[in-house]
Amino acid sequence: MIFRVKERRESPRKRVISSVRISHQLFGEVDGRSRDISDAGLYVVAQNLPNLPKGAHISLQLMDSSNPFIFFNTRVVRMSKNGIGLAIVDYEVDGERFGLEELRRQWMIAYPNYNMQ
Repeated sequence: MIFRVKERRESPRKRVISSVRISHQLFGEVDGRSRDISDAGLYVVAQNLPNLPKGAHISLQLMDSSNPFIFFNTRVVRMSKNGIGLAIVDYEVDGERFGLEELRRQWMIAYPNYNMQ
């Protein structure tokens, strides 16, 4: 008998392996790799992360991005022994904060034929 678990995620995930840097005052900076990403968040595989409480805010940079100086403000949604699940709250460029709708708008201008689904 096969049991299927109902998908509860609002945004579908895509497998994206990319270098990331996460930082928090508790542990400083840690480099890792994204495992998957969605419209709302990502999972980061990293070693030696302290156990952070759900809801803690983490800064994240996508190091393989064309602009690695975009800082994503994220919050912890889950921890595991291999990494951390993060929800994207908003992002910063040159000290100015923007919501995710602006990021989506900019992405669609830059990549008009990209299917977000």
